[in-house]
Amino acid sequence: MYLAIGETLVSDKRGLLVGWKSDTDIAQMFGIQEHEITKEMRTFAYENGGLLKTMANKIGKSVISQLGLSKRKDLETSANEFEALVADIGNMALLIAQDQKLVSYNEVSSNSLAKMYRDGEETEQDSKTYFIKIVGQQDKDSEFDKEVPTDLVHNFIEGYKELDEVLPEISTTKKRGYFTPPDSDRLEKALNKENSTCRRR
Repeated sequence: MYLAIGETLVSDKRGLLVGWKSDTDIAQMFGIQEHEITKEMRTFAYENGGLLKTMANKIGKSVISQLGLSKRKDLETSANEFEALVADIGNMALLIAQDQKLVSYNEVSSNSLAKMYRDGEETEQDSKTYFIKIVGQQDKDSEFDKEVPTDLVHNFIEGYKELDEVLPEISTTKKRGYFTPPDSDRLEKALNKENSTCRRR
């Protein structure tokens, strides 16, 4: 889970921080085309991170991939049940990340989200939609109002990057050449880097 959390915080850092998002990030958040983005959506995306459901699925898939697991075709488990398992694993990882003060949650009225869509339907019984963002702090070196990761989160991300350099196999998103199983020297070096990261945190 450490690896899956690190990979996600690196790859989705821009979208998970409070601040202005690109049209690509906003469209992905709302599940729309870029030309459908409104001013209200831009403001909402600025104040919030990523959709919790999306991030949980992404991290869950990363954990499953790093463990070398997949759904066997001959099992009676349905696709929906397997996807639920993946999401549960992702949510567990995010709870750990929250406990480690790497991410935080916020909830938004589902009806307030529906109002931003042209054909959005509000319901009588309002529910909550959850978002997740990297724990950040004000960027003192920028003239703009934006956040950067806290020192703790920054050290965690840099620790993952160092580990990724030693063991490129840990990444589930990068297209790289085939790597042989790591030898004892590479494993020891990777373990030393991880221990060093934990001490910095």
